[in-house]
Amino acid sequence: MECYEALFSAVFNILSLYVNIRVIKLFLHPRHMNAAIKCFIYALVWFINWYVYYMFHILDLTTTSLFFGLLFIAYFLFEGGRIKKIMAAVASIVLVIGAENVVWLVFGRGKASVENEAVQGICAALLALIIILLIERFFTIDKSVCLPGSSYLNMIFISVGSGIVAEIIVISDSIDRARAMIGLTIICLMNVGGYYLFEKTIEAYGEKIQKSIMEQQVKMYINQFDIISQSQQRIRSIRHDLKNHMLLLKAYLMEEKCNEALSYIDRLESGLDVSNEYAKSGNMAIDSIINYMLERTGDFCCPNVEIEVPDHVFISDFDLNIVLGNLLDNAIEAVQGAKNKQISIKLKYNKGVFYIGVHNSYDGILKRGRGKFPGTKKNKGYHGIGLVNVQAVVDKYKGIMEISNTGDFFKIDIVLYVGVT
Repeated sequence: MECYEALFSAVFNILSLYVNIRVIKLFLHPRHMNAAIKCFIYALVWFINWYVYYMFHILDLTTTSLFFGLLFIAYFLFEGGRIKKIMAAVASIVLVIGAENVVWLVFGRGKASVENEAVQGICAALLALIIILLIERFFTIDKSVCLPGSSYLNMIFISVGSGIVAEIIVISDSIDRARAMIGLTIICLMNVGGYYLFEKTIEAYGEKIQKSIMEQQVKMYINQFDIISQSQQRIRSIRHDLKNHMLLLKAYLMEEKCNEALSYIDRLESGLDVSNEYAKSGNMAIDSIINYMLERTGDFCCPNVEIEVPDHVFISDFDLNIVLGNLLDNAIEAVQGAKNKQISIKLKYNKGVFYIGVHNSYDGILKRGRGKFPGTKKNKGYHGIGLVNVQAVVDKYKGIMEISNTGDFFKIDIVLYVGVT
């Protein structure tokens, strides 16, 4: 084997191993561990598999070596049970073999030159990566942290273009074997780097969204603590003058002035109310989100809030923030353009079933939103985007979301099965 062929086989094995690892990630979650250890394990598996291929050139032996290498990676670097790890390694091998068979059907297996075998190997790896991208886009990745579809189309375009360029390099009469193999090596490196950067971009985007939601949750909890502090202050104030209040009420009752006594009790009750406390269910997460969001309604709307939920945690704060935050944000913006400004919020939990209903008046004009969802936002760039994120959470809990509008009223009703994730 010439040195440039050895170089190509080494780099192509990096691409091939990367494809297999991406398949494993569809089934298993990576463990949190030292980056140096991860790199060492990946490098060890790559070197052994490349060495077996380089020394023996036996396809079945190389495939067996790769399978045990993937099991080793899955065992040490990923979470999950033993059976699931074996299935992930098997699926990885099957997907790659399937892609190779498709490529062989297209190109034919009769071409035995090193360059043609290299092109077929690259095309099979790129086809497998495209399949992985599509699976991630439509089935596995959390839709709330998913990049726009154009980003995935761009990666597919790069893959297809790489395959075409590789074929052009091989069939060109003006390029000798050495340069052809070097060109194919560069194509492999470019695609490994491109897909790796794309993968890291998705991770960074997800972390950014999570950080943003966490920051909003902090603001919500601070707002809720302020509400609790105000309420406690008013209770202490009334308790301080409780004796005087009781004496005056007693005097009213002794003189049979019931109306005056009732009026005085009403004034005491109003003294306990906090102006921006719309929700007081005892569930800190729900109360915080609703009170924080509805604070924006100010004087233009008086929301109707009905909550029947336990005070303990029964759903992820992160998911709850996505659902309630987006629904209330949409409702508050939509109601500002309505003549009859109304917002109705109903939350009810019973035996693992969580119902969320947000109904609001709007100007009667539905704008075309992202995907299948309508929008009422003034900013055209954000029509329906929030509902796409809400739908991702609904799908996570195997739930149902129904959207309807009657006249000048827009309704969203959601059922989540919070015992199923």
